[in-house]
Amino acid sequence: REQRRANVFERRPNGTWLESAILQAPGEDVFRFGYSVDLQAGRALVGSSSVKSSHQGPDRACVFDRQPDGSWSHVISFIEPDGLGYFAGDVALSGDRVMIGSSSQVTTFQQLADGSWVEAPALLPEPGLSGSFGYQLAAHGDRLAVLGSVPDTPWVGSYTWSQGSWRLDQGLEPGDAPSGASDPSHQSGPSVTDMAMTATRLVLSHGGAVSGHGLLRVHT
Repeated sequence: REQRRANVFERRPNGTWLESAILQAPGEDVFRFGYSVDLQAGRALVGSSSVKSSHQGPDRACVFDRQPDGSWSHVISFIEPDGLGYFAGDVALSGDRVMIGSSSQVTTFQQLADGSWVEAPALLPEPGLSGSFGYQLAAHGDRLAVLGSVPDTPWVGSYTWSQGSWRLDQGLEPGDAPSGASDPSHQSGPSVTDMAMTATRLVLSHGGAVSGHGLLRVHT
């Protein structure tokens, strides 16, 4: 797990998979490179996180872009801020935005037209949440799902990107109907997002909402 590279595979027309590239960690002080990954079109986001490791940061999330010749180049690394634990325990890509999870918040960076990056306001836990917030992320378009917890219960928040920050649309708990929805007139696209939640993963797309903790429940 102290690896310093991530392998990229591409599906061939005959349905088989072929290794097409190896992404190298940018620096000798990068540990557990590939702990978290996301891939979208010609961009890869690779997390280096000390989650469940004796190594003590700094953790980071590294952006790579695919070049016309098929090679991959390192674009930028976002380094763990002081005092923020489990940085890059999970990561997510959506368009020109990069979302980086941690134990207590979600950090978002957006790339501008000139190629520079700006940091958006941190996404912090909603009132009443306890324990972790941001260990697991999933993004689709302008939607983001974040795994948190209320006392002894997992919680998934569905957020929409609006005017440079994330806005909570609804919160889901196992067995509950969607709650905490904001004004539906402000929502764009589907009213509810697909969220398939296990104890360790989130998957997000269009449609109804699925949450699971031993038992899957579908919200429409």
